[in-house]
Amino acid sequence: MGEDRFTEFQNALRRFKWDIVGLSEVRRAGENLIKRNGNYFYYFGETKGQKGIGFYSSDETWKKVYEIKGANEDTAT
Repeated sequence: MGEDRFTEFQNALRRFKWDIVGLSEVRRAGENLIKRNGNYFYYFGETKGQKGIGFYSSDETWKKVYEIKGANEDTAT
């Protein structure tokens, strides 16, 4: 998910009440946790430009998370 798409995604979420959103086809290599606009974006991917999984969590929900484990990127397919 490129920066333009990520901004579009965040804007779309404004219309909904949400706590956590699961994501597939993130298409980012590696594993990372990014804080953006008070929310958290975690992703995991092994193949650059393909596959990848992740989630986007509200700050309130994030406070309840105690562990994250990256898995095989194929678990989302």
